[in-house]
Amino acid sequence: MYYLRLSQENIAFSRFEAESVFGKKGTLDGHMLRINSDVLIDHLAYTKKIFIRDKNSRRTIMFKGKEVPVKKAWINEDKFIYRRPDRRPAFHPTSILPKLAKGMVNIGSAGKNIVCDPFCGTGGILIEACLLGKKAVGFDIESFMCYRAITNLRHHKLKNYSVKKADATTLKKRFPCFVCDPPYGKNTKNVDRDQLYHDFLKNALKLTKKMVIIFPSWSDYKKIIRKVAYRGKQWKIKGCFEFYIHRNLSRMVTVLEL
Repeated sequence: MYYLRLSQENIAFSRFEAESVFGKKGTLDGHMLRINSDVLIDHLAYTKKIFIRDKNSRRTIMFKGKEVPVKKAWINEDKFIYRRPDRRPAFHPTSILPKLAKGMVNIGSAGKNIVCDPFCGTGGILIEACLLGKKAVGFDIESFMCYRAITNLRHHKLKNYSVKKADATTLKKRFPCFVCDPPYGKNTKNVDRDQLYHDFLKNALKLTKKMVIIFPSWSDYKKIIRKVAYRGKQWKIKGCFEFYIHRNLSRMVTVLEL
């Protein structure tokens, strides 16, 4: 029996990540999550500490109003600051932070060995996938973005990746999961964003069964998701989590499955 002290940045997302990776539903009490498992997971992004029940321990935690004897099983010592986008040789202001990228990869790739980011940009998601021991496959419609992604992956001395120029709306190859952050910021020019989301989501119905994707809060993304269909297939929203950026934007991390 494990007790997880979740990050309070976003309790709902922290819980979803932990339950996805453990493959089991847990019981929540405040920011503590209890999961009945025999296997310790030690690569979570949004969990601070993990305790294991130990009847011989003098250390206790409170859970559901009761004292539970535990010992420390894992501490999250990941130094995300060293992988921040502004510390990469090929910087781009729209890149998501490594902690969020890692959490998304954990959710999308639970039980899978390959992660595909069809909007890879400068490679933030690919970096976290590689560091988690996954094969990382990235595509971007811009050649210079592919070059930037490769530059950043090499900077972190990573090898298990592939980056190629391609249009996400016309990809043909199937993958176990997509983890991506499509363009939506002011730096994105000449793009009909709603049409891009629609075309990509429709094409992805042919290529994967699971996706973790970011939409801007101001887009009508749920309506777009409902409209997308291919041969009777439609996406189902399994989770949606808001990450506030500033007063005009929150990132809506959305988990989709068939």
